Amino acid sequence: MQKNQKEKIIILAPFWSNNKHVGVYRVDRFKRWLDDKYEIVIINSGTENSIVKRNNITEIFVKDPILIISNMLLKIGKTKFLKIFYIFWNTLLYYFLPSDQYYFWAKKISDDKNVKKVLKNVRFVLSTSPPNSSHIGGYLLSKKYEIPFVADFRDGWLDEPLRPIIEKWKWRRRIEGEWEKKVVLQATNIFVTSELWKEKIDERYKNISNKTTVLTNGYPQIEIEDYFPKINENNVNQAGYDLKLIYTGNFTVFRKMELLLQPIIKSLKNKTIEISLLGDYRQKDLIEVNQWQKKIEIQKSNIKVLNRMPRDLMIKELLLNDGLLLLSASTCAIPSKLFEYIITKKPILAITKRDSAVWRLCKSIPQIFLFSYITPTETDYENVKLFLEACYTSNYDIEIPHDFTEKNLKQIFIDAAVN
Repeated sequence: MQKNQKEKIIILAPFWSNNKHVGVYRVDRFKRWLDDKYEIVIINSGTENSIVKRNNITEIFVKDPILIISNMLLKIGKTKFLKIFYIFWNTLLYYFLPSDQYYFWAKKISDDKNVKKVLKNVRFVLSTSPPNSSHIGGYLLSKKYEIPFVADFRDGWLDEPLRPIIEKWKWRRRIEGEWEKKVVLQATNIFVTSELWKEKIDERYKNISNKTTVLTNGYPQIEIEDYFPKINENNVNQAGYDLKLIYTGNFTVFRKMELLLQPIIKSLKNKTIEISLLGDYRQKDLIEVNQWQKKIEIQKSNIKVLNRMPRDLMIKELLLNDGLLLLSASTCAIPSKLFEYIITKKPILAITKRDSAVWRLCKSIPQIFLFSYITPTETDYENVKLFLEACYTSNYDIEIPHDFTEKNLKQIFIDAAVN
């Protein structure tokens, strides 16, 4: 290695061009933690092979045949027939690729000419998901060129899969299970998002506990105080409701709107309330909103729908409300929005499974009130009332745990992956 030449960190992130992808925040955090001492190389998916250098990063685009076809169909899919074909194409990708739509991209990485040019002086390869094909690409690159491999498993794979097909189809779980096994055994370090996830993966693969590390998401890198002066100049409750609450996120088969709204509406007494729902909502979600609106109107309250917005605007929106609503249907995962919520210092109602990773993390934070949506008890409903009272009176204790600060998380990452 030449004198003063930095070692390289190669990060596999086929979503890097998509600012709406949650993985962008993770990769951006890795960059901040590493780029003062290492040269950062990001391998992205693209419609052609190329290398671009910008903002002290070398970005390599590896031609992705699936992306090319998908983009072409999306552009020309204006007629009813082409729209149907586009849906059919995506269905084929979902059900019949060995992992996800980036599978062929991942298989091409280790043979790409531009990738080969940067393989000298590499400290390690880092893969992050979703998609899980990033891990496949990292495994193949590591194995072929004998480069240390760090797998960021903080969205899991076989455990609580983001794609339900892995649980529904046994043959599919077997195929992806083989890939997961190869990745786990090849990796020198594995990051997971909670102790519960670490327990699951350590149990499935023996003798790997020493290389699995819990690394949660963390607080966004903003000065929250900068948002307050503008808010204080406005009348934040012009509509005249006693309380304003907000939920950010979408609804799924598991994260049902009913789970969010039922405990709040049941616990309301003489107070009026406005609940804002912020996210990308489908037509059937909006129909359900209207159904709940009819129920809540009886109590002179309201449900408002807000479109998804950039993170900085979302933080401002959170601060315009009296309390924040979190809905998590996962056992092991901890949503990144929880950390965005905590830094606002607002009361939080966390609706989740009892003893889940979210439950364990939140139970020691005083401004977070827990509600178990599975067989809720009187204590759970009492917590909702305490939450509403805290929102109304602003009389509650606040703690911002050090565990999820940039400084602490960086040290955990450096100790495990670098040192």
